Amino acid sequence: MSRNSLINKDLLAKLERLEIAFRHSQQVRPEGERSGAHHGGRIEFADYREYSPGDDFRHIDWNVLSRTNDLVVKQFERDEQYLITLLLDRSASMAFPQEDDSPSKIEYGAACLAALAYIGLAARQRVEMATFAGGSCEWFPVGSDKSRIFGLIDRLRALETGGTTSMAPALEGTFERSRQPCLIVLVTDLLDEGRSRETLATLAAKGFDISILHVVSRDEVEPAARGRMRLRDAETGDIVSLRITDADAAEYRRAFRNFGEDWSSFCGKHDVRFLSTTTDTPFEDFIMKYLRHGGLVR
Repeated sequence: MSRNSLINKDLLAKLERLEIAFRHSQQVRPEGERSGAHHGGRIEFADYREYSPGDDFRHIDWNVLSRTNDLVVKQFERDEQYLITLLLDRSASMAFPQEDDSPSKIEYGAACLAALAYIGLAARQRVEMATFAGGSCEWFPVGSDKSRIFGLIDRLRALETGGTTSMAPALEGTFERSRQPCLIVLVTDLLDEGRSRETLATLAAKGFDISILHVVSRDEVEPAARGRMRLRDAETGDIVSLRITDADAAEYRRAFRNFGEDWSSFCGKHDVRFLSTTTDTPFEDFIMKYLRHGGLVR
């Protein structure tokens, strides 16, 4: 399956009907007030009010004056433009599985990111994206015009996996770039042994609106492998020889379930959204149903 084949024109049309569900209600401020935490947005007519001495003559509605002899001024409001930061894990483990009918984790994760970017862009929100692996992080701004989605998809199509999972540099980079709370969506398989939890907790405490999309393959949840075999760690290259029995597989499933529950508990404690999916979940269902149920979109 080619990367981003999960995104098509029919799905894009459906995505236009969705909105990102920001935890902090999107505020509307009278034009002229500083917006503070967010930037840009669009200015729209809100109402009329009676003219008062000192009002800007440019806001007088001369058509109303000519028809009714009432001197009124137009009031405008600015819809706040939020910053949406999308972070995609491109570590070597995200290339799994490579020989399956379902997409790999990187293909599924990249499609999730593209879908969320399009939802944000369709609402004229400001979108930035970064991919991360092995302690490095590559940033590129997407903008606030939905036509930019095609450039984003091209970038994702050319993306290569490699290196270890290291989420902290991307999270720290988000803080350095924004300096103020924004929405962060982190797409990853969570195979990170670094300081990511400490960084997540710090950003959540500072008011960042954080969501984690945990993407795994069905084989990782319920491995079918049995018998003697040699397994290679996708990120470190370490090889181990072992014999897998049904009892071993059952113990692994318990450990994997506990791993997910532990992350879910951590996220609940720090007010971070946690959504998990397998790559065999129909992609449109995940976006249109599960993300809605999880509160990330509406």
